[in-house]
Amino acid sequence: MKRKWKMKHKRGVVLALAASLTLFLAGCQGNNQDEADNISSGADEYIYTAEYQSLGVDYVNNITYAQNALYYVHSSWDEAAETSHYTIYEKDLNSMEEARAVPVDMPPERSIMCFIPAKDGTFTIFAMEYQESAGSPGNYTYTYYISKYDSQGSLLTDQDISSILSESEYSYINSAALDTEGRIYARSEQDILLFQSDGTYYGSVSVSNYIMSLGNSKDGGVYVNYHGNEGSIVVSEVDFTSKSLGEAHSSFPGYNQICPGLEKDILTYNESKVYEYDLSTDTYTEVLSWMDSNINGQYVQNIAVVDDGRIAAFYREWSSDTDSMELILLTKTDAASIPAKEVILIGTLSSSQLLQDLAVKFNKSNDTLQIKIKEYLDHNNWTETSYQDAITALNNDITSGSGPDIIVLSDSLPISSYAEKGLLEDLAVYLEKSASLNQSDFIESVLNAYTYDEKLIAVAESFSLQTILGKTSLVGEKAGWTLDEMMDFAASHPEAELFSSSIKQYILSDSLQYNQNAFIDYTTGKCHFDTEDFKKVLEYANLFPTEYNYDENDRSTPWKIQNNAQLLEKIYISHTQNFQMYLYLFEEPVTCIGYPTVDGSSGTILYSSSAYGISSLSKHKESAWTFIEYLLNNAYSSNMFFYGFPSIKSQLEEVFEKDMTEDYMLDENGEPYLDENGDPQINPKTTWGWEEWETTIYAATSEEIDMLWDIINSAQPAVYYDQQILTIILEEAEPYFQGQKSVDDVAQVIQSRIQIYISENS
Repeated sequence: MKRKWKMKHKRGVVLALAASLTLFLAGCQGNNQDEADNISSGADEYIYTAEYQSLGVDYVNNITYAQNALYYVHSSWDEAAETSHYTIYEKDLNSMEEARAVPVDMPPERSIMCFIPAKDGTFTIFAMEYQESAGSPGNYTYTYYISKYDSQGSLLTDQDISSILSESEYSYINSAALDTEGRIYARSEQDILLFQSDGTYYGSVSVSNYIMSLGNSKDGGVYVNYHGNEGSIVVSEVDFTSKSLGEAHSSFPGYNQICPGLEKDILTYNESKVYEYDLSTDTYTEVLSWMDSNINGQYVQNIAVVDDGRIAAFYREWSSDTDSMELILLTKTDAASIPAKEVILIGTLSSSQLLQDLAVKFNKSNDTLQIKIKEYLDHNNWTETSYQDAITALNNDITSGSGPDIIVLSDSLPISSYAEKGLLEDLAVYLEKSASLNQSDFIESVLNAYTYDEKLIAVAESFSLQTILGKTSLVGEKAGWTLDEMMDFAASHPEAELFSSSIKQYILSDSLQYNQNAFIDYTTGKCHFDTEDFKKVLEYANLFPTEYNYDENDRSTPWKIQNNAQLLEKIYISHTQNFQMYLYLFEEPVTCIGYPTVDGSSGTILYSSSAYGISSLSKHKESAWTFIEYLLNNAYSSNMFFYGFPSIKSQLEEVFEKDMTEDYMLDENGEPYLDENGDPQINPKTTWGWEEWETTIYAATSEEIDMLWDIINSAQPAVYYDQQILTIILEEAEPYFQGQKSVDDVAQVIQSRIQIYISENS
């Protein structure tokens, strides 16, 4: 479906109606630099360059820093004894020699919860051991200890603190810190336990909110950060003597860690940047961007400041095949000494894990181009207007030409307005020249979703679907129906609900979502809300309640569907297994009949996610396409978080092939285990539970995949209403829903108001 858009949008926001995708908001600080024309060697005065060293292990925890050395715990499985063995390692950051095992004489039945190295070479360890209760298989008793060891690993003190931990709702010790007097602060989820330097229990501090981290400031004080009462992240000093928290410092930018700063009080980080926090002013400054150092911040697990001013980071690239731990040492380097690269700026409201991962990989593999990501949502300073402010800032940057080269188009952006104003390049031209991709490689509906006035303004990496399922025995085998047909269907089953939890406003929004082109002609600027077709939409929505009474409808959705108390189910399909789950939910053959439309055409909607367009004002268009091409070719195979179905046909075929292949239980030689009949034992793909109903899902059948293909091929791209138009319709429909006006009167008012709005903005 190709659309011509002539309407100008006064407001910069469009609304995805009815089951719009929720935008995952990563906690990242927006970058306010104008970087579109920058070369990396001159963009900033300095950059932190990274040096990697493998630790040779796949996983470590309890990472801490002291006396210019990094310490961590590695656990290994003793096959013969069938127990885990814990080893503390020390890595000297001056010599950078191979890490040495610290000889701690800890009983083998104990596991380390956390440990703290002290300046005098001693270690404090919080450990746990468990035993299966006699005569009660599967039930275990837990004993907790605080132990102190000298620099040679010999035990100095050992105290059972089980009774102390039993007083707290959360008994596990997550981390610990020492103050300048050697006193011990141990963190559980909402409490801080205090011990004297010899391990004697002193008391506790209740935080009453989830504690995210505990650590030292530059002067040795012990601080904790946690959620404040209004959703902000605050940091407070822990006062040992008074067993209380000090002043709550607001606007703390990180949430992963507290450690001594370079020059200011605290160094912290999130998935995007590293910051220094000044306690005296409650302000923070950016130290580095992970992306600028070609590091994916999603993989960073711990940071520390080395004595020589470098920043050390533990790094675990869990999406890679190797999945090994690495130590990164970041050195502050004059930017002018680094070879210049052409910078390609990506503008997005919020960056995805996948985008960050592929941008870093691209930067590492390309000698001439450098991807930078500018996130417009600022969650370090969140307010009620943050979301709208981010959209406005991105719109201003796009229209002024000072903004990003690549734009990540989300449902919240005025995409049609960008298209009408010619702000986005026609990517069909780039696909024609591409050596690795062309238009025929993509699912047609995905390209149609971003085709405006015969121009392909963006390409999406993935998509999902929304439709309506019903029992074939009730709705028939044919997909698609009109509003009249659905209304007749509802009238013929007066004892049953059509959908669960539906009210008039939601149904009206749904109907507009799937029938917009029937009521607005953007080519002529005329609207048609006084027609019989629109009156049917209002009458259809009026079949539903104004408010849904959950007390009167306390039966579960699975029960209602299986007992014909609910006739239809709105479904959202993002992968094969959740589609199979919906099929099995009905416990008999089903039809994807779709939402009702005015003309009875397909009521299945395709939602594209993470669509990438190129600014027509960019000075780096060819280079921007180089990255988009790279992303589209590598997104699905990246082993990173990938949402929905891939937009490229060959990748989708690969997905479906995997979904139709059984997963066998394999032995150490890679051979399937056999059951008592000699047949291979099969692992389920997944298990889905919904209220009291549960189903186990195995490989999809060819019939199920064919059904999915039919849905995909018939799907129509989602259409988004201008927010003002939606507001007008919902406002004016209310008197009809309340029985105060006739459907004819309401339709006339809506027609008049929207026609005026269109005329004023066209």
